[in-house]
Amino acid sequence: MCIRDRLQAVLNVLSVLQAVLNVLSVLQAVLNMLSVLQAVLNVLLCKKADHTPDKCEEADDQKNARTHLENEMSEALVRECPKCHKRFVKESGCNKMTCSCGNKMCYICRQSIVDYNHFHNGTCELHTNDLEALHRSEVMRRAAEVKENIDTNLLLHDPSMS
Repeated sequence: MCIRDRLQAVLNVLSVLQAVLNVLSVLQAVLNMLSVLQAVLNVLLCKKADHTPDKCEEADDQKNARTHLENEMSEALVRECPKCHKRFVKESGCNKMTCSCGNKMCYICRQSIVDYNHFHNGTCELHTNDLEALHRSEVMRRAAEVKENIDTNLLLHDPSMS
């Protein structure tokens, strides 16, 4: 075989390799399109607000963490009668609360009490000058407690920061 035939054979091999590279390039483009199509189908099947680039499970984890924190912050405001378990939030007045079942309790420490002596011996204040500040303090304290026990990286929108 002469040198010319050998060179022609090499050119033929190179031509085949070029064709293979072209096919691989087309296959890569098809794979990219399939990946995009899969992402679109996932969004359509998810039926949730757009959460790209996060996966549905990540978005669920984030929502669950935020909702858990919001619920716990709300619960910090709620008092429960120790006797009948009726739940309430004080809007005004003194800290001696009388439940519809007749039980008396302190709004500050949440314990059942007998009379005003609870307030006169310095245990708790009878009147709260700034109820909003008290509630805000309780909510923020509860938020801090909850955040110690959850992955705060999931709190993309931290309700305790607003």
